[in-house]
Amino acid sequence: MPTFTPTPALSGALSRMARRPARFILVVFVILSTTVLFLFWSRDPPPPRIPFYDWQPRALFPPLSPTAVENSNADFCSNFPSHLLDRIQIVLRTGSGEHERIASQLTTVSSCIHNLIVVSDLEERRGKHDFIDVLADLPQSYRVDNPDFDAYALQKAAAQAGEEMQYTGEGWKLDKFKFLPMVEKAHALKPNAEWYIFIETDSYIFWDTMFRLLSQYDPTDQHLIGAPVAGSKAGHFPYGGAGFVMSKGLMKKYLRPSIFDRSIPSEQYEQWAREECCGDIILANVIYDRTGVTMKRLWPTFNGEEFIKVQVDRRTWCVPLLAMHRLSSQQMNDTWHWERTRYDDQKPVLHSTLLYHRQGKLFEESTRDFWDNLSDTDSPNGLGHTSSVACRVACENDFNCFQWSYTMRRCRFGWGIKYGHAVEDKREHFLSGWDIKKIKKMGFDFREEGATGCEKATWETPETY
Repeated sequence: MPTFTPTPALSGALSRMARRPARFILVVFVILSTTVLFLFWSRDPPPPRIPFYDWQPRALFPPLSPTAVENSNADFCSNFPSHLLDRIQIVLRTGSGEHERIASQLTTVSSCIHNLIVVSDLEERRGKHDFIDVLADLPQSYRVDNPDFDAYALQKAAAQAGEEMQYTGEGWKLDKFKFLPMVEKAHALKPNAEWYIFIETDSYIFWDTMFRLLSQYDPTDQHLIGAPVAGSKAGHFPYGGAGFVMSKGLMKKYLRPSIFDRSIPSEQYEQWAREECCGDIILANVIYDRTGVTMKRLWPTFNGEEFIKVQVDRRTWCVPLLAMHRLSSQQMNDTWHWERTRYDDQKPVLHSTLLYHRQGKLFEESTRDFWDNLSDTDSPNGLGHTSSVACRVACENDFNCFQWSYTMRRCRFGWGIKYGHAVEDKREHFLSGWDIKKIKKMGFDFREEGATGCEKATWETPETY
């Protein structure tokens, strides 16, 4: 086998470089770096993100059977998959004074959760639930020179005097301090859970959608899932009102002590908690700082909008709906009853499915007087602003327009279907309408519940921020 023999010139160069080790190392580094960069850039580019999953997970908490629904005393939790709670821990965050909200939450969405953890800013017992004061776990330093904690002392005094607390803006200031100890408490009480789900008193969660979704993820991976809002150190944070999920893998890394600081997050990041406005931002910042993990955006499945504002459009039509926020007690009760007794089409609740509950009478009533359906884009057609009839026609002639509203010679379009609210001020006529032909063309049949035109659910893949 032939051997390589360097030329005298090359031998001399190598000899001189060997006598100058710094220069020799630099040359070798440049050669290796150039080689690595060449190999990297010559590779095929990474494949684009696949926008949809191909799976269709089976129902885990379907509606009740027609026979069960006929019973006026039907148990809405009779087919709840309680065994899943062995590895899923659900945590409800509330505050003193939220009496009506907590009552409706505990009798609807959270009524089937036998191991529910309720965290608050006041220790008390309501029904079968013990409320945990997670602020009591915080270091005493949180109370020093901290006006936000003034309400905490007042609440304690009122409770000891037997007075009924009312929800106030001052009490809301305490909410942001609950997030870090809430996560720590959830892990302490259920250290072997695979998933931790955190919700609020006015969060509506479709558990069947949630359980189907989590069945497809590996809990040992590091997941922080929710509805994204811009504003954290990592770019986005999961909006607390829509609920958010932490996996076992993330929780383990998040709570692992640092070799430089053995303190738990609520102790280590007190200053961050004081300075930031909101608890969900604080938590996302701390998670990112301790783990480097950013959230997985799963909107619109995690939808942080109010019941009346959730938009159903071409993009979201067949996408499962997992969460809504700021529901009133009446909306919570009505939605829970509808969800448990709706037609079982084997699919999770989709955005378009919600129309049967929220706007089932659209077929009979395509316009509503003194009603604002939250159309928010001025009609690009100037003629549309001349009358309500012209506004309706302009919407019908615009492919993207699903609804319209007209008042004070102003025509607005909506690119999706919303519900809206009554207009109390009757001094100016306010008319809202929906384009029934377009809605039907999407496959929606107002006469047959479950007929949305969706052959299967469209499960969107998350984007990472």
